Amino acid sequence: MNVRAMLRTIVGTANLLVLSIFTADSQLSAQGVTVSDSTRAVQLLANARGANPVMCELAMQSIDRRYGNWGSGGRAPDAIIGQRALLEWASQDIEDAGAVAALGVALADDDTCVRRMAARLFGRVHFPRAVETLLDRLGDRDERTRQMAAVALGFFDDDTGVDALLDALDDRIAAVRAAATWALGEIEAERAVVALTRLLEEDPDPFVRRQAAWALGNMY
Repeated sequence: MNVRAMLRTIVGTANLLVLSIFTADSQLSAQGVTVSDSTRAVQLLANARGANPVMCELAMQSIDRRYGNWGSGGRAPDAIIGQRALLEWASQDIEDAGAVAALGVALADDDTCVRRMAARLFGRVHFPRAVETLLDRLGDRDERTRQMAAVALGFFDDDTGVDALLDALDDRIAAVRAAATWALGEIEAERAVVALTRLLEEDPDPFVRRQAAWALGNMY
């Protein structure tokens, strides 16, 4: 198998994470059942479980619609055309309050891809309790949960979580500091400039310093 064929196989397999949900939606719709955002979120997280890092990254990019070039034809393979409806849902606001609970639990999941997917989807939940849940998770004892809560706050369009993210810059875990740094840069929180400059100059972890440089550069 050449490299191009291998990449096609990987991309196709990654998109199976979302294809099965579209199929389930179609079956339920045919029965007159309305599928809620929380149900779709739970299904998507379940399909993300166990994905290897490459498949998870491609699935994340598919949801973000950043992986649109499917080769010279610019068209998705026929086998995954059916996922379009789910991708349309995943790129829009989530308005079901029930999704907040499911995503909040998933932030602390043992599976890396489930945590990443939950953080990305959290940024599209338009309920006040979504931010409240993330702020609570940012103080969690588990460092992975704190990290993903910071990432999720970075996907929101407002600066509600800036104060909490500034506090997270002093977290003892470098991965949490890096996530909070990225989130502040993504939000373009200009009042974080002094704190980010301090990280750039003084943080002992090189990755945190690189994230601080990116965050500052993204603001100007």
